[in-house]
Amino acid sequence: TYRVPFLRALFPDAKIVAIVREPGAVIRSIVEYSKVMADDRGNWWGVNDTKWHHMVRQLIDGATDSAVDPTISQSTTDPALRAEAEWILGAEHLLAAKDQLDGIIRFEELLAQPRTVLTELCNSLELETSRIVDYGTDVVGTPKMKSSPEPAPIFRELMAQLGYESARS
Repeated sequence: TYRVPFLRALFPDAKIVAIVREPGAVIRSIVEYSKVMADDRGNWWGVNDTKWHHMVRQLIDGATDSAVDPTISQSTTDPALRAEAEWILGAEHLLAAKDQLDGIIRFEELLAQPRTVLTELCNSLELETSRIVDYGTDVVGTPKMKSSPEPAPIFRELMAQLGYESARS
């Protein structure tokens, strides 16, 4: 998400595809991970919250037009608020680099229809499909998705820009 221009500079001929996931699922996942890993075995936010502090500095120093809640600060500890800020900031970075991407796949569509999504992706990238599609279909397996609530208004515009047809309004 944050390194698309860097990757494009290093590998100008590479095919770069982003996989995005709707914010409710991301937030739930990060909150659950934060509970399970509360003993710091694998803190989502890095050792001593390094990742979190870097994100907040980035918001304060540069992304003043970000949709992230302006009251977010270094001292914010609620994992749901942190996850919300991370999803928004990540989506904004991804959209800023969208012209450098060769495609965007929505995670929910990949789980629901792996064969169709992977076939379309391979065709658009002019890649041989059979091995990639077979492998991807086997790996994805059966979706284990929980339904997500109506996205908060703060997410709707970004979701629409990322190709979520109905970011429920």
